Amino acid sequence: MPGRGRYRQGKCGSDEHSNPCSRLFKVLASDQRLEILRLLQEGEKSSAEITEQLHLDASVISRHLRMMRNFRMIAVRKERNVLFFSIADKRVLEMWSIAREIITDLYTWNLGKID
Repeated sequence: MPGRGRYRQGKCGSDEHSNPCSRLFKVLASDQRLEILRLLQEGEKSSAEITEQLHLDASVISRHLRMMRNFRMIAVRKERNVLFFSIADKRVLEMWSIAREIITDLYTWNLGKID
């Protein structure tokens, strides 16, 4: 099939392999990446600062940052030999905030039980 394995930019279809919406949620489907976003919400951080604050191996942080950077969720700035990361698109934070509101409502509606 032509175009298999590629996604149509800006379209949210049903094929998970070609669906950028699925890819976005996959990037966000990690507690560690969400923690990175939480840190970056406070402002720009170096990879060393992120590693130190999350108490994770530098290679793990690097892999998460690369994935988020490839999706253009975060931006990078290099100063000498240090990389600094920041939120590239503030709408990601808005989406995360809405998700937390939904979870809070679900928790309340289900009397503390979320499956």
